[in-house]
Amino acid sequence: MRIPTFSALEQILPALFEERAQTGTVAPEVEALGVPTNGPVSRTSSTTRTSEGAFLGTVAELMTGQGGLLRELGTKLGTVFELILPREGDTVPLDARAQAIEDRAFEVLEALAPKELGQAEAAFGAWFADVEAKVARKEPLEAMEHLTLLHILKRGLFSHHAELEPYVAQLEATLVASDQRYFGKVRSLEQILASKLPAAFLSKQSSDARKIHNAIFAPAQANLTSTLSDLFENHAPGAADRLIAVGLLGTLFASGGAQLLAGAVHGYILATLTERALHKNLGHASVKSLERLKVTLSRFGPIGEALYRFMASVQFSHAVVHHGSYAGNYVDRFAPNDASLDPVERAQERAQRRAKIEEKIDARGPEEAAAIRASDYGVTLTTALQDALFIAPLTTVVTLFSAAVAGQVGLSVGAGFVGASVLASLLFLPASQYLHPYLHLTKEEAFQKAGPAMRRFLESDYVSHIARAHYVHHHNAQVNQNLVAGADYAFGYAAAPVDAIVALRKLHTFY
Repeated sequence: MRIPTFSALEQILPALFEERAQTGTVAPEVEALGVPTNGPVSRTSSTTRTSEGAFLGTVAELMTGQGGLLRELGTKLGTVFELILPREGDTVPLDARAQAIEDRAFEVLEALAPKELGQAEAAFGAWFADVEAKVARKEPLEAMEHLTLLHILKRGLFSHHAELEPYVAQLEATLVASDQRYFGKVRSLEQILASKLPAAFLSKQSSDARKIHNAIFAPAQANLTSTLSDLFENHAPGAADRLIAVGLLGTLFASGGAQLLAGAVHGYILATLTERALHKNLGHASVKSLERLKVTLSRFGPIGEALYRFMASVQFSHAVVHHGSYAGNYVDRFAPNDASLDPVERAQERAQRRAKIEEKIDARGPEEAAAIRASDYGVTLTTALQDALFIAPLTTVVTLFSAAVAGQVGLSVGAGFVGASVLASLLFLPASQYLHPYLHLTKEEAFQKAGPAMRRFLESDYVSHIARAHYVHHHNAQVNQNLVAGADYAFGYAAAPVDAIVALRKLHTFY
């Protein structure tokens, strides 16, 4: 097997692992703070870039790898190989061994951010040699090993590079052999790369393996149909789904139940559309749009000026304070981006970042500054009741209009429909108030703070889906993904890539 030379890798790695770049806008106030983004996404000038080098890490990680990680890599890989190969007298159950391999696979993905690229060559060579040996012995690969091969080939990570081209044929042959071993028939490489693994197979794999698989096959250009289809195919029904289905059927057959259910659906649609509009046009309003808004509203005297101040405050609290305070670390507010800093340097950097944001907050005036701090620096709402009183009349008007239209086509819509719709249209407010804070905590911290009902909800597939979408939004503000799922699918949804799932797992938070 050819192992690429150090010099060759040094020349081609930047191009090799830059699979895509997602450009995001950053408010000038955030730019002025000098706060870089965190996780697998790095800041370059005013551009947010996401690299999905799922096997060997991102370019930024390769160039600025944390000291000490690679020195532990040999030990970690050795443990992986010992777990993979059965030994005489080995009493480790198969499921425990598979779980350990999966854990180590994620650790290797996280640790492969070397300064000494020569050691990375050896790590890859050793890993792939062992995978080839397992296939040659007609042993099935673990799901994460199979998916790693699939990801490398599907993304074309090793294609069109002279030094790594020899790997491609070996990777292809190994993947085809592994696929045949799993499913008992020979499929072409094109079929393997184009089609998802069978649902019956995935249902037996770990949740992490399923999420990595779904990220690999997420549609590049998502629309409403493709996103909903993808979510439906990837969902594994559980006991809660059966209870919900029974409850819905019972509601339909109950007196007035159909009216309530239809109203709730109507209100949910209003909620997701309203949240998206507010989040995009207020929470992430550009400086130019705010300036135009100020000119327009100034014509309406004190009322217009008060409305402008409210809108500008929402934008500052969300885009500058909230996003800025979590720019260094998604689950550690005001944390520096450089995790290799020693405790003293880290504390100094944290204090400096917080001081910059506090200075910006104080410049807004005492009343607005107090409101921002009361909202836990933009994490929760301080005016939830006021917001509800403002939004409810608007959604009531829309609901009454829908009821009138339904009446014109012969559908009888009553008070149950209107009431359920208006209540459901406010769902994004409790989501912002009660769910959002948990997304920026580790699971351990969240479960310590949450009550029994909230803990159950936090373990749901819905929260898992929202958490991945929210992480993507924090690393690319142009991807306007929200806490009430729905409208995003029709107006521009970006599924979490492989590197985002790896990062969220490393942060020990929800994904």
